[in-house]
Order: sequence, then structure tokens, then C-alpha cells
Amino acid sequence: MKIEPNQTFEINLQVNDVHVDKQWALHEGNQNGLNLQSIWDIHTGKKDFVVGIIDTGIDYQHEDLGDIIWQNLDEDADGDGRTLEYINGHWQLDPDDLDGIDADQNGYVDDLIGWDFINND
Repeated sequence: MKIEPNQTFEINLQVNDVHVDKQWALHEGNQNGLNLQSIWDIHTGKKDFVVGIIDTGIDYQHEDLGDIIWQNLDEDADGDGRTLEYINGHWQLDPDDLDGIDADQNGYVDDLIGWDFINND
């Protein structure tokens, strides 16, 4: 038998997003809130996690999302390692990857960052 001392840890990560108070769905006090503060206390800063969101949409051109949104590199036709690029001051789908071909053969043509099932694009 191994004996170890009891230890108590308290983590209080401070979120640096000045608009976090406006994101009602993140807070535990909301009936449907995700309580993300408790998750941030456990894990932050790694980009090897993929989160899928079923929602009415994601603004992939938003300044906080463009650089971290998942990219389908199987559709990277020009081979530059990106399907979303920062061009002329905003994020947009890489025009060199929009070739009209279902390169990853998943049934969705040019699904560079996912698929919009409402608009079928």
C-alpha cells in the first residue's frame, strides 16, 4: 500500500477576453451555461484539441477565431499548409484551395474548414 499526503489545489485562471461577460452561454449561472471557467482552470493553451460546434454558425472571419479554427488540410490544393488565410486585413478561405474538387472524398466539395449543412456549402 502506498500512502500519500492529501493536497488541495485551487486554480483561478483569469480570462483575458474583455467581452467574456457578454458570452452568457459560458457561465455556470445560466440554466444552459457551459461553466467554461472551471474548464479553463484545468486546461488552456494547447491547440491539439478539436471542438465541434453544432450551432447556427461560426464567424470564421472573427479576429479571435481565424488563426485557431480547424482547417481541413486534405483539401489544401496548393499545399501551403492552410485552407484559411489572412488576406487584406481579414480571414478568408484560401482562394487557391477552392478548386471544385472533393479532394478528401468525403462527399463535400471544398470543405476547407467544415461544412454548412443549411446552405450546403
